[in-house]
Amino acid sequence: MTDRPFSSLVRVNPFTGLIVDVDTWSTAHEYHRRHHQLHLLTLHGCGIAHGLEVLPTDPPSDTVVVERGVGIDTLGNVIILPERQRLTLEAKEGTSYVSLDYVESLPPGTSTNQTENRGRVVEDFRLRILSVPPELPALELARVQLGSSPKAHVTSPSNPWSPGPNEIDSRFRLRVQPQACTDIYLGLLVCGSAEELDPNHLKGFHYLLSALAGCGLRAVLVEAGGRGAPLADMLYVTGKGITKPPAAVLNRISDQVKQGAWLFADVCGPGTDLMEGLQAALKEGKKGSSETEDAVLGAHFVFGTAPPGASPSGQVAWARDAVISARDYGCAWAGRHAKQALSREEIRSALEFGVNVAVCASRRGSSC
Repeated sequence: MTDRPFSSLVRVNPFTGLIVDVDTWSTAHEYHRRHHQLHLLTLHGCGIAHGLEVLPTDPPSDTVVVERGVGIDTLGNVIILPERQRLTLEAKEGTSYVSLDYVESLPPGTSTNQTENRGRVVEDFRLRILSVPPELPALELARVQLGSSPKAHVTSPSNPWSPGPNEIDSRFRLRVQPQACTDIYLGLLVCGSAEELDPNHLKGFHYLLSALAGCGLRAVLVEAGGRGAPLADMLYVTGKGITKPPAAVLNRISDQVKQGAWLFADVCGPGTDLMEGLQAALKEGKKGSSETEDAVLGAHFVFGTAPPGASPSGQVAWARDAVISARDYGCAWAGRHAKQALSREEIRSALEFGVNVAVCASRRGSSC
């Protein structure tokens, strides 16, 4: 709601002799409509309320199926998709986005010159395939990174947390919440190759996103793009411990932390190169390390010290608005480290610690 202007609502004040003309009728109904929009946005937020799943065809083809459902756009308009729809992706390499937005139209079978039908408007939908991310107030239902083959055969992802080419990516779907949530923009940055990480590590990151929703935060995932590090409230930076991050990436991370973003660095596997590189990049922020530690340990859940994670012997370093850890919280969030299963207490404490960092990041611009 912060990007939309608020204004006082106006309702009709009836009295004997009131002339109910077009303007009066419009004011009366617009009052109720705006109340409904404000209720949806302030208490539930925008996103997908029900259904609207994007699925492949059987057998796979260059067409996807969108199930019927209901969404709420960023202006509070309710979008109803009454029937299952099929959309064909463009046969060219790149990312295709399945977009849904609210439109208004005349009732079926009418035209603009039919006076008797001018008093009716259909609150309709528009479902499209775009080559760029949909602009607000539209909703993104899914995206597909198309491969280089002449004709795509779109399938469900073998790993929903890391979809590959020609697999449906549903990670960026916003969902309506049962109560109002605070949006937190999370940037995921993997130093090196994601394939080198323990398979559980990034899986755990997406379990963290689910845990945030239960604590009043709605995670909005931001892609890195070509700038080295995405603009976000919190940067989740990970990679193997032996990875040496490029200087340009370290400079970008440092700049964002100076501008108010939080850093949660979570090293996976042995080695100190990644952790030392990030610590060196944030050397100017060491003055606020004790304040950061105090803020994180008591932000939502209460800790006496940082929990063990999947690698209890790993170091945890603090800097201003930054946590740099070698304790592999990602694998702990997923409940497994290599072939070893973690205890329920280890998993829960790791998730709660991740929530605490995100809570602090969501309060950027205010004291944590």
